[in-house]
Amino acid sequence: MKTKKKLKRLGLWKNIKSKSLNQKKHQYEGKIGWCDKKILGLSKGHFVFIREVKENGKCDVNTLTSLETKNGHFEAGKFPMLKDGTIYPIPKKDDSLKRFGGVDKRVIKNIPLSSIKDVGKNYVAEKHHYYIKKYLK
Repeated sequence: MKTKKKLKRLGLWKNIKSKSLNQKKHQYEGKIGWCDKKILGLSKGHFVFIREVKENGKCDVNTLTSLETKNGHFEAGKFPMLKDGTIYPIPKKDDSLKRFGGVDKRVIKNIPLSSIKDVGKNYVAEKHHYYIKKYLK
């Protein structure tokens, strides 16, 4: 209690308080969740990578696409997208998803954070976060 009073007297308490709120707001960045087709505006639901969380409770997301069918065969139609750089592949050992896949380059903006389900249930290795945020804009 004494340290809180001292920090208030020195004018440093506001800096500490705002920093903790900022950290709380961004706890969802870099996590994976599930989003329905109705919210995304696509033909089916997708796993999404949360890029950025805004102050109004909305976020920008990248969709994750699978490069493998349920039987374990590769989808030949998606290989040109890999060559062009439209999809960034993620090795199977670096994620927790069932099938081999990648992150799509398109960014879908202003998705309500409350409509994304199972946030943090699946993961992508931390070493891929920098590349996804920096180059897949």
